[in-house]
Amino acid sequence: MSGYKFKFIKIPIGYGRGKGYNWVPSFTDEEVQKFIQTSNLIADNGIDNAIKMVWGDLNTLLEEERESELSILRHSLGRLNRSQLALKIEVKSLSSENVKLRQRTYTLETKLSDLIKKLSENKKIKKLIE
Repeated sequence: MSGYKFKFIKIPIGYGRGKGYNWVPSFTDEEVQKFIQTSNLIADNGIDNAIKMVWGDLNTLLEEERESELSILRHSLGRLNRSQLALKIEVKSLSSENVKLRQRTYTLETKLSDLIKKLSENKKIKKLIE
């Protein structure tokens, strides 16, 4: 109910061949005081409410943790959305640059082809090339 975890210690049980160990809770002075507070509150508040008042409420704690995690996730999602937008803009820019480079390459190839054609028509240069 509260999510509180008690410390357990191992104590020996039995003697001789039947010897073994058992795990039992080891209560601190503070925990004993909380048990006393809880027992004093049970009559007025009921056992569930008394435990929640003294030891804490697990559901409230889990809700607070969940809200904290949701806040972190929302923040991360916002960063991811901004990064995605920046990447889309960059991809668009790179695509535009790619189109321009293709056009320039085509123009250069065309001019080079025309130049080679003209040079091959000139007999003096044709002898030099061969």
